[in-house]
Amino acid sequence: MKKIKTINKLLSSLTLLSPLAGVGFNNQYQNTQKVITENNNNLWNNYVWNQTNAEQRTMGDVVVTVEDTKITGYVSSTGEGKLVVDSDITEISEYAFRNSVVVKGIDLSNATSLTTIGNYAFDNCRLLTGSLIIPSTLITINRGAFSNTNITLLDMSNATSLTTIGDSAFSFCIFVSCDEPLPSNLVTLGNNAFSGCFNISIDTLKIPGSLVDLGENAISDIKYSSIDVDKSNPSYSLATNLGPDAYVLISGTDGLWKDDSKSISGFAAGDIVFPKNITFISNNAFANCAKITSLDLSQATSLTTIKDYAFSGCKNLSGQLQIPANLSYISNTSFLNTNLTSFKIDSNNQNFSSATNLGSNAHVLLKNKSGQWDYELNNQIVTPFAFGDIDFKNIEGSSDKPSTWTILPNAFENTKIRSVKFQSKSNLIEIGDSAFANCSNLTGDIYFLNSIESLGSFVFKNTTLDNLFFLSDASPSFGVNWKPNITGKVHLLSEESKLMYLSEENFGFTENQIFVDAKPIPTSKSNSILIIVLSVCLGIPLLLCILFILWFFFKKKKTTKKI
Repeated sequence: MKKIKTINKLLSSLTLLSPLAGVGFNNQYQNTQKVITENNNNLWNNYVWNQTNAEQRTMGDVVVTVEDTKITGYVSSTGEGKLVVDSDITEISEYAFRNSVVVKGIDLSNATSLTTIGNYAFDNCRLLTGSLIIPSTLITINRGAFSNTNITLLDMSNATSLTTIGDSAFSFCIFVSCDEPLPSNLVTLGNNAFSGCFNISIDTLKIPGSLVDLGENAISDIKYSSIDVDKSNPSYSLATNLGPDAYVLISGTDGLWKDDSKSISGFAAGDIVFPKNITFISNNAFANCAKITSLDLSQATSLTTIKDYAFSGCKNLSGQLQIPANLSYISNTSFLNTNLTSFKIDSNNQNFSSATNLGSNAHVLLKNKSGQWDYELNNQIVTPFAFGDIDFKNIEGSSDKPSTWTILPNAFENTKIRSVKFQSKSNLIEIGDSAFANCSNLTGDIYFLNSIESLGSFVFKNTTLDNLFFLSDASPSFGVNWKPNITGKVHLLSEESKLMYLSEENFGFTENQIFVDAKPIPTSKSNSILIIVLSVCLGIPLLLCILFILWFFFKKKKTTKKI
């Protein structure tokens, strides 16, 4: 009996120590479990059982748990769900309200002691809406604090003490608007801080003098027309040599964008004109600068290199790209996901040419001066500079195998080609990995004829075609996820095709997507002549036979009439 009383006394004391007895305990346990999982160490004893100063308190419409002067979690809502933070609260702890459906609004007008909002404190509170007015005492908004919420107004006009906005702090707050997203004393703006905030629209992005640490893509989705840098800023300046309509924030205070400079991703707008002295454009230099509208390289006579992802994601970059005389290297990803529509090569450029043997409606930039795309020269397409309808009928083979040729890996990846034709005598034997991946404009039918031996991995990743046609009796080898999406069928033009016996895992198509037929295949000119000759040879006897039957019928009818 004594042992039972002791146990009951222990359980009773543990219940008293718990900051969330009853219904609140489950919520606190979930938050604690999340912290323990992400930090990968045992915080249980310190985080829950030793919270001797924990209490439940009603703040506005929300019942919260408070330890000393920190809000550590929530219990329930007693009304409309608006959280009104008390004046003695100094911190809202990490994960305190994460994924909550209880908090529907926040009032910080009485939070005169609040200095910190912790990591993911209100993350994914989908019912959290209305205004968020940052008080003058707040110093830090940590990583993901308000990400994925539905707040509609962010007011930082009184946020005079705010120095840090952490990574993804307001990411994907799609409906939020804000007049001044960068407070006057801000020092650090984290990566992706305002990414996905598509509703924030301002005339001028003001860079305060205190800001020395800018994260990548921090405001890449905010709409703005120009950039203004406070003259007292010790780390950044506005480029003065990239055109009168260009606004490019750069590291350094001299206002010059040099060959070894890197622009800050997400902080460039307008029409960019590169001057004569630029020789090198770095990796990611202007990546995801959605505000860039045009690019002029005609004056960049010293430019030799454009590196990986230099202009990738500049979705409003359109029009024609000039290839200056000395440009010798463009990465396959330099202009990924842009809307450039054509290119023009300086007549003195000895490194690039436009393909002349891939069809009259094809526009393809090549890494050579011959204008020929063939296997022996090991040509590769410079993405995304391929447009139109690609026809491979004039492609020549290699010197050791003059009748066969190969499309190299990544050859047309991410390009804007519309259609592809493989002629029956082209003897294409292999298509390399990702050769036509992400060609979103590619449509129509594609025929694979007798010669095809290998289709690499991800050949048609993220493309959609109408129909595929296979003539080969043999079974080509297929790489991982080689197939496109199709709106029609996979046609096997031979009833003996071994493709019928491939597993769905290897071939990639289900049985109901495969159709066996005898549909004619596109023919070369010589085959067309042969068909015409055969038609004539077979057609003349048939015509004579028909004429004889008609003559016999009318003659018989005439004889019968006389009788």
